[in-house]
Amino acid sequence: MENRDGYKWIERFTEKTDWRGSEDGYSICTRSVFRILRSAGIKMLINEEGEEMPIYLYDDWYPCILEKEDARTYSLFKVREPGDEQGAAGTAVPFVALDAAAFDQVLEAADPVAIYQCLYRVTNPHPKNISRELTRYFADPRSEGSYLIAEWVVEKVSRIVFRGGEHTWKLGPSYEANDKWARAFLTELEAEGIYDREQNSITVLDPKNLTDLEKNAVLVCTTGNVDVYSFAGENLWHAMLCRDEEVDAEARSVLAAGVHGAFLKFAGNFLKQHTIASDAGVGEDPVGFLYEGYFKSKQSQIYREQKALHAEEGENA
Repeated sequence: MENRDGYKWIERFTEKTDWRGSEDGYSICTRSVFRILRSAGIKMLINEEGEEMPIYLYDDWYPCILEKEDARTYSLFKVREPGDEQGAAGTAVPFVALDAAAFDQVLEAADPVAIYQCLYRVTNPHPKNISRELTRYFADPRSEGSYLIAEWVVEKVSRIVFRGGEHTWKLGPSYEANDKWARAFLTELEAEGIYDREQNSITVLDPKNLTDLEKNAVLVCTTGNVDVYSFAGENLWHAMLCRDEEVDAEARSVLAAGVHGAFLKFAGNFLKQHTIASDAGVGEDPVGFLYEGYFKSKQSQIYREQKALHAEEGENA
């Protein structure tokens, strides 16, 4: 990735090979914020209460960039692997921008308080800081960023759970909280010999060369989404609840029309605090059955729309 803005943290603490981009201007960095902080010589951060915060708290957070019409919006996204001591596995895509220039300055100054504040604004987002650029992008059904993130989810998690040549991933007790869509998919995986219900485990033939179905098995056991269409649909649904302006017809999801669209626009006024970050995980919400059908059901409008627009990404998922 070309460092067009000239930020030192990109040039000094990431490599070009760390960056991956989509054809529509969205890029992700596979080097975590933790590794960036460590390379910058930062050993501890300090929160607003004066408490020391270890930098490993950011080992699941990664930089990303959205470039549209020569304007760049920086942010972060989270990919937490199963078994992480910090909490449950899953992803988070906050619709809040990272002040990349400020991040450059506070890293240069090695200011532990200012670095924490700069990162906290994104990792603990508030509706007053919503980025219209990010919400508009992820609410656009044509956007490819979610597929790029899903690819990294599968790659990162597979490398960890199948470490040392292991072919079997023993799932933890949290998988009892799977929703009906994930349970149905696990039943499909059971018929294919990938999921073992009795052992509660996933087994793959070649950990370094997963089949499409095995990739989806890793994804569903990390994010609760049965495939990349569902994952992208979840990010789109959250972004639709956060977007507060109308956009051109091509950038609108089919769900924006009619009764569903009116409901989402109304609900978004009250739910931004909860939807400003698109969180995906296994059994993450006890009332998820009220809305997860919007993007997890293969018969839903969002799912079918994603599959129609991104068939090629799904084939390689």
